[in-house]
Amino acid sequence: MATIDEIATRIKTDLVISGTAKDVAIYDSIRSAIRLMQRKRYWFLRKSANVTLSVGAASVAVPTDFALMETVDLTYGTNRYSHNRGFNLLEFTKLKDLYFTTGAAASGQPMACSLVNNTLHLSHLTDVASVLVFDYYQKDITLPETANQTSVWLGDEGSDVIRSLAQFIYEKESMGRGDADPAAALGYQTRLDETHTFYERGAY
Repeated sequence: MATIDEIATRIKTDLVISGTAKDVAIYDSIRSAIRLMQRKRYWFLRKSANVTLSVGAASVAVPTDFALMETVDLTYGTNRYSHNRGFNLLEFTKLKDLYFTTGAAASGQPMACSLVNNTLHLSHLTDVASVLVFDYYQKDITLPETANQTSVWLGDEGSDVIRSLAQFIYEKESMGRGDADPAAALGYQTRLDETHTFYERGAY
């Protein structure tokens, strides 16, 4: 993994900038580039994590580095359930229409779930301790701030996209160059799209 300072140094070399006076602005541009790209579905961002579901739980927080859902499975007892196989991932309105009532919440095996912001809501109050298996695309919990910090985007796969996009942002916003060319950044992103993208299945 490259550090934010290593990416900044490469940008300064390309733009013939010496010293550290521009580092703050260049770091800001790198973080802006990461924010623009962080909701992409690339294989190097894909991750799996188990989250324990306690008895009586009606919802659970997603992992802290969660960016986008791929799938979520439920391990209930000795069985594992997935979308269209006993544990459906639904829109929240549909989850409410199908499972929520005006009386006491139903208790039992969750049959469906819905993701709202950073919370996964369940169709039932879980009656036994279970495990949710999240398959998802990660993001940085915190973006790099100091020189030696890095990002999930600054490995071999994503660093060229971030560097070229950050350089374009810096030229456009900090240097006031209206003729700044995004072609390099778009070229790197296109190549990444062609080789590293996982496409969505169905609605999710």
